[in-house]
Amino acid sequence: MTNKTLKDKLQEGMLDLKSLRDQVVRDVHSASVDVRSEWAELEKRLDQAKDATNDAADRLFAQLRTFRDRLRSGPEAETVADVMTRALITCLPADTLSKAVALMFEHDIGAVVVVNANRALEGIVTDRDAAIASCTKGKRMDELSVASAMSSIVVSCDPQDRIDTALSLMELHKVRRIPVVAGDGSLQGVITLNDAAQALVKPSNQGASAANLIAKAVLTLGEKRKKNNEEVQV
Repeated sequence: MTNKTLKDKLQEGMLDLKSLRDQVVRDVHSASVDVRSEWAELEKRLDQAKDATNDAADRLFAQLRTFRDRLRSGPEAETVADVMTRALITCLPADTLSKAVALMFEHDIGAVVVVNANRALEGIVTDRDAAIASCTKGKRMDELSVASAMSSIVVSCDPQDRIDTALSLMELHKVRRIPVVAGDGSLQGVITLNDAAQALVKPSNQGASAANLIAKAVLTLGEKRKKNNEEVQV
């Protein structure tokens, strides 16, 4: 990516944030005192957004969008902590891919969270990652380490994030699951696309914005998988 392209991308991201900010400002004046106080804290972070990393900016964008939707839809939603899976299936970077895949098969899951000896998040490895690594490297899975196939740059969310914020992050990064990490860096759980969708379609949470967000996320992920399949077939 050239410097000009990177600069253009950053400018575009800041324009998106400004547009969302303007939408919130129009609605927040009629909100409760608690919500206005929450907005004041979020606005402080927006003022510092120009110095944020890409991941931090992505998360801020998702939080701002869901804050806007919350102003417009009204009822309070559950948090990620309310629906995430706490009983985590994990492996170490030095474990073999065959061990990771065996865990996926045993527990009927599509990915395993990778942690270090202190159980801090190191990455995530999926069944697809394992299959591609084995095929491209020409080795059996018991000859390859998890570290050789895992994604070490992992988007995560906070336990107190709203569920639709987590869903927005899944949509943005084209993933089906997100590790949940507390402010102190400790791994708390995992929230999946299915967890988020089931929570948001409850009668108490049924709203146009939530339903549209779910549909958009599922369609986006489906288009990504279709594109990948077409690329493999060529």
